[in-house]
Amino acid sequence: MRSESPHHISLGARGDHYIKIDFTRWKYFELVEIESSEFSNYVWPAPYSSASFYVYDSCRHNVAFDKVDKLQIWYNNLPAGKQVETLIGPVKALPIVSLTIVNPSIRIGNEKIVFLISMESGMYLEYKSTTDCKLYSSKGVFIKDIQVQGKLPMLLSGENQVLFVAELNAGVKPRVQLTIISEGMPLLN
Repeated sequence: MRSESPHHISLGARGDHYIKIDFTRWKYFELVEIESSEFSNYVWPAPYSSASFYVYDSCRHNVAFDKVDKLQIWYNNLPAGKQVETLIGPVKALPIVSLTIVNPSIRIGNEKIVFLISMESGMYLEYKSTTDCKLYSSKGVFIKDIQVQGKLPMLLSGENQVLFVAELNAGVKPRVQLTIISEGMPLLN
């Protein structure tokens, strides 16, 4: 599903959401974040082809969701020679609810680190060490240094289960994005 605002407002930004239809019966989807990893895996017909679309417009500019003028539904990877049917129910624009998470923590195995902070929607942390942990606004503006409790969990050879926990507002379904980067020698099985 692709949403777009008029070009004079969003400068060519497009909001793509991909749903893999590998199921039967009814299923509910909440499409929040704009897709980024699947974005360039498909060639769209003119005038939406990669030749006429500058992909960085969708990175540099935002869809104005209060001024959407197009909602397009596209299908890809349909099976050759087979008939398929999809019933699409109501498509609704739901308000995004802001929330605060308190004392987020990451656990790997028996080790846990807690970030002693209250974070509002859109804020993000960058952790480099126990003495270099910073909180930023949704616009990337530095807010303050953060205290941590515990030590950074170490990845072990083989599979590692990463558990994220935080205190939050009741009744709100939270969404958190974690990016974990490992350092040091590669772990071998």
